[in-house]
Amino acid sequence: MLRNAALLTLILASSNSLHADSTFPQPLPASYVGTLPCADCPGIDTRLNLLPDGQFQLRMTYQEREGAGFDQIGLWTAEKGTLILKEGDKVVEQFQIMGKTHDLLKLDMQGQSIPSKLNYTLQHKNLYQPMKPSLTMQGLFSYFADSARFTPCATKLSMPVRMEGDYLALERAYMAQRKKPGMALLAEVNGQILRQPRVEGEGSEQALKVVKFIELSAASTCPAADKPEDKTTPATSLEDRTWNLVQLGDMPVNTPKDRPSAHLVLMSKDNRVAGSGGCNRIMGGYTLEGSTLKFSKMASTMMMCEDSMALEQSFLKALDTVTGWSIEGNTLLLKDPSGQVVAKLNAQTQP
Repeated sequence: MLRNAALLTLILASSNSLHADSTFPQPLPASYVGTLPCADCPGIDTRLNLLPDGQFQLRMTYQEREGAGFDQIGLWTAEKGTLILKEGDKVVEQFQIMGKTHDLLKLDMQGQSIPSKLNYTLQHKNLYQPMKPSLTMQGLFSYFADSARFTPCATKLSMPVRMEGDYLALERAYMAQRKKPGMALLAEVNGQILRQPRVEGEGSEQALKVVKFIELSAASTCPAADKPEDKTTPATSLEDRTWNLVQLGDMPVNTPKDRPSAHLVLMSKDNRVAGSGGCNRIMGGYTLEGSTLKFSKMASTMMMCEDSMALEQSFLKALDTVTGWSIEGNTLLLKDPSGQVVAKLNAQTQP
């Protein structure tokens, strides 16, 4: 009992210690909270944590949408009064750092102000509020001398892996596929990021708990953000992978270089779907029974992107009509009740 109390004290003390950072005007770690506008729900409860090692943790929960929310991790930088959040090499959010208060004002994907009377502000909290992000992630896994480590592609920062949950399934797949001890292989997992006492030295560190092992690749590097589709390796599973929109009805979809691609990820852990319409984040639920697929409780944020809003709205309307699916090679076909293909999406493949 005393040991557990001491352990908790150690973790809290390390998590709440403040650090100065020359690129950011607030002591770190820091928490920001607010309710951002939502296109088809009352609002999106948002919490953003900035860590002193350059990591961010983002949690967005859609109000009145049970189970509609997601966590995201990555790296942050502050440049000329703008906070930039990146997942790997991809910019996912930008905020203006406000004058005296140092609150954060959400910007569009080009780093420009959003022309709206709605409130896009996240307020700085005086007390740091730790979180335990739970999400599907890709990263490099290695095991050597009874030590397992995982480096998320989103952050490129290594952490130890706890030997609990679905860890053994990951280790077995790794041991069967590795060519030499300690080599890194690309893994995909549903995981939770926790804090624990450092194995060596004082303080605490992040660690990965593997909630569900998804797959292990022979690749030894993270996928390149702009890597062309590999048509030689067919996609075999619908869930727990990224599907990029390439055709809507009979019309091909070409994503501008400065825009995120419209995409979906169906997360098997809790039957949630997340993604982007090309401008706004989208989130909801889904039911999957054999070849039957239905999306429900879909919600989206409310940013305006003049050149992609029509596509986004058409994409959301198409998802409302989906009742079936099939995979041909590397392409996911979403179908309406008549069997007509309403959307085609290509699997984002590994290198």
